[in-house]
Amino acid sequence: MDRWAEARSRGVRALKRGLERGLADDRTLAARIRPMRPDDEAFVLRPAAPPDPAAGPGGWAVPDPTRWELEEERDAAAYLASGELHARTIAAAAARHGLALGEGHRLLEFGCGFGRVLRWWPAVAPGAEAWGVDLEAERIAWARAHLPPSLRLSACTTAPHLPFPDGSFELVYACSVIPHISELADAWVLELRRVLAPGGLAYLTVYDEDTESAIRRTGESPNLRAGLDALEARDGPLRPFDVAVLNRRPGSAQVFYSRDYLERVWGGWFEILERRPEDFHVQTAMVLRR
Repeated sequence: MDRWAEARSRGVRALKRGLERGLADDRTLAARIRPMRPDDEAFVLRPAAPPDPAAGPGGWAVPDPTRWELEEERDAAAYLASGELHARTIAAAAARHGLALGEGHRLLEFGCGFGRVLRWWPAVAPGAEAWGVDLEAERIAWARAHLPPSLRLSACTTAPHLPFPDGSFELVYACSVIPHISELADAWVLELRRVLAPGGLAYLTVYDEDTESAIRRTGESPNLRAGLDALEARDGPLRPFDVAVLNRRPGSAQVFYSRDYLERVWGGWFEILERRPEDFHVQTAMVLRR
């Protein structure tokens, strides 16, 4: 290889490394998706095996345990039980405010993952049309192949836009999603508002002062407590605050909102119906009406 060809090759490699660094950082992109098998130029998705009655409700499978995210998911039974508990908790919140989910209703889970909660809606709200969206295309593909075919699924990107018309859903919910969005969180909350029907309900979990207190009281989430301690060691006591971000790396953000901030800002976009500390582990659930 002559020196000019070698220089061009080095330049191409440097450009590729720069692009890879940019693609790894959400803050540098207008939109990003986590695609299927990002290292493969080609791949095949196979149809799932028929439902196995031993696998879970209706015979539907559970994902690889190495991909489970909650501490109490010790085995398949615990994984399934936690999903059912959270679906019923959300349904109960809706019912308290006049929405008895069922036939003719449409609901959306923002950040559905492998469908831990979403899979339960055919049992919890028979006849409701349940949708799930997630940034991880692999999770959507798994859920589409392994969960009830009545569930509707779509991948989305980091851009705060969802592929639905205005006012599409009577209920939108997000469990442990908003606390992990360090950029454009307000825009995402407004996008969830856009796809809610007038009078529709939102159930969104957040980190707030009660979350901080619960972490320190219970010892749950030791890594999160270590992050809080490190932030306070650098910047002084956390309170008072509006928003506190512990980590801006993609997929690792930990964002706290003060009660006052939520009332001032979210209260301008929604009617705040309930604020329920520790409704989703140590997270506070905000029950809102458009």
